[in-house]
Amino acid sequence: MASSGSSAVMADSADATAAISAMHLGDGPQQSTKKDCHHNPLLVCDAGCGFPSQRRPRKERIHAVARQVFNFLEWRSTETKTKRGTKTGCSVSFLGSADDVEAIESRLGAQENAIEYLPDTNLCNYMGSVADDAVYLSPDAEETLSSSEPPPKIVVVGMLIDRSITAGRSKRRAAHLNMRAAKLPLDELKVKQLASDEPLNVDTVMELMQRWWWECTTQTENIDTGLTREQYSKCFAISAALSMRTQRIRHPNRTFHKQGN
Repeated sequence: MASSGSSAVMADSADATAAISAMHLGDGPQQSTKKDCHHNPLLVCDAGCGFPSQRRPRKERIHAVARQVFNFLEWRSTETKTKRGTKTGCSVSFLGSADDVEAIESRLGAQENAIEYLPDTNLCNYMGSVADDAVYLSPDAEETLSSSEPPPKIVVVGMLIDRSITAGRSKRRAAHLNMRAAKLPLDELKVKQLASDEPLNVDTVMELMQRWWWECTTQTENIDTGLTREQYSKCFAISAALSMRTQRIRHPNRTFHKQGN
């Protein structure tokens, strides 16, 4: 995934809230249970497609992947310490070949304790009985996640960072693994230049998912029931808006590859 944009996407949570009125929320105030928001989510970094074998391209890919994961871990560490109190982040696992995983682990250094490194681990075997709860994020997927429902408990993000966008790679990877592929519901924000099939930066996707999980949990902390469809949609909108703002700051020269509504 990859992008940021020369024009502002959404400045803050106020913009996100304003965008809610334009969303398609479905029929009625359907409500889920509180337990749908309270679980230990898992973010899986899938490097199973492998890194280039040639020295220079390999070095560039390792640097790019390590930087994106580092950006996420650094952001989350700051958020947890300064704004979230004792709230903990999702679990993060990094899977790939032994050489690739070792290269990333050595690059991340002090951040390594925030990740479970799993060299030469088959992703399907790793998922085991919870595979049905997992979603492989892909901007090319036919299915779009619903913003008006709880976010998936397990999300897989492909470490596909290239100089140019290659359509369908994450979708094909999900199919190869026999996993459900879906894209983020960015269209529902009704923001010009931002579409659900926009390939976002890896660090942006990871941040968005963490914010989404956090926001849903926060909204249900002091209530005995779950959230309505509208409340869930608001959780996603706020999370997406703040994550896109971070992306603009972190990657100011990135451009949009797709055109939203």
